[in-house]
Amino acid sequence: IKAADELILAIGEVSLESEAAIIEAEKAVASLEIKDQESLENLNVLKLARVELEKLQEEDRIKKEQERVISLVTSNPWCEINSGSEYQFTEDGKGTHDGKTLSYIIEDGIIIISEGTAGKTKVNLVIDESGDTVLLNSESNDFCYVSKEEYQVISEEIKNETKKELTSKIWAVHNGPSFLMYYFFSDDGSGTVLLYNNTQLILEWEFVDNDTIRITIDNFGSKSHADYDVVVDNGSYILIQANN
Repeated sequence: IKAADELILAIGEVSLESEAAIIEAEKAVASLEIKDQESLENLNVLKLARVELEKLQEEDRIKKEQERVISLVTSNPWCEINSGSEYQFTEDGKGTHDGKTLSYIIEDGIIIISEGTAGKTKVNLVIDESGDTVLLNSESNDFCYVSKEEYQVISEEIKNETKKELTSKIWAVHNGPSFLMYYFFSDDGSGTVLLYNNTQLILEWEFVDNDTIRITIDNFGSKSHADYDVVVDNGSYILIQANN
C-alpha cells in the first residue's frame, strides 16, 4: 500500500510525459486487494491525474491535427479545376486569391475565407482527403480546387478531351429554330465558319482556361472574337457565349 501511494505521489504535476508514471501507479493499485485500494490516501490523486492526462492528450491531438491541416493547406497553391483560379495560403492565417489578399481560419476541416472590402466576401472550402487526391470543395460543390501540381495534369486531360469533342463534330450556331452558321474546328487551333449563304470565313481558337475557349473570326480582314464556355449538358457538349 505504501509503495502504491509513493508511486502516485511520484507522478507530480501532470504533463504529457506523465503517462508512464500514471500507468505504473495504476498497475500498482490494481495489484492490491479492494480493501487495500480503498485505504490508499492518494487514490483520488491518481484518478484526477488520469483525467488531467486524457484532457492534455486530447488537446495535443487537436493541436497536432490543426498543425497537420495547416501544413497541408499551406504546402502549395490550389487551382480551381476549370478556371485555374488560384488560392495561396500562408501559415499566419493570410493568403491570396488570384493576387488579391485574404484572411482565413480552419475549423473542423473547413477553410473559412474572408476576402474583398473589409472581408465582406465569405468563401467556405471543405477539405476532402477521402480519395487519392486532396480536394478543396465549395460547400455547394459548384467548384473544386486541387494542388497546382495536380491541376497541371488534370488541365491537360480536360483540354485533350475538349479538343477531341470540338474537332469531331460540326457545331451549329442557332437562333431559335433557324441555324445561322456552322463551325468546324481543327486540332491545330484553326477552323472555318460556314454561313447560311454558303460563305466561308476563317476562324482561330484557343483555350482561355479549361472550360472556356476564345474564337476569333476573320470576316474578310475584319476580326472579331468571343469567349465560349464549354459545358456538358445532359451528356452532350454545348458552347455558351461567356458574355451572353
